[in-house]
Amino acid sequence: MLLITLIYSKILYIAISSRRKRMNIGHVSSGRSGKAGSKAIITTLILVGSFILCFLPFLVITGVNQATSSVTGGMIIWGEFSSSLHCVLNPFIYFYTNRTFRTFLLRPFRGTAIEKTKTFCKI
Repeated sequence: MLLITLIYSKILYIAISSRRKRMNIGHVSSGRSGKAGSKAIITTLILVGSFILCFLPFLVITGVNQATSSVTGGMIIWGEFSSSLHCVLNPFIYFYTNRTFRTFLLRPFRGTAIEKTKTFCKI
């Protein structure tokens, strides 16, 4: 968890410093790239927050179990479940914070043929 938190912190630091540099140079006056940078920072913060919230019960339960050996099997299963929940939450986070991701996922439900959309790889 420490490693993931450090990596996400580095990504967040780079995003914030890059945005500040662009604002100081004058590239981001009122444009769209300023909003995109802010959205990237918000998305990263939401991802890091959900990661920490999902893994915290697992780490606490594991730490208590190591120290006292009094944790029940149900608590261990709950801790493992909560840590796996992060993987389930990620697509929902991207769905609500990324318009491109959302429109691509919703196209089949809107009647738009998938063959007509631009894809990154050819099948």
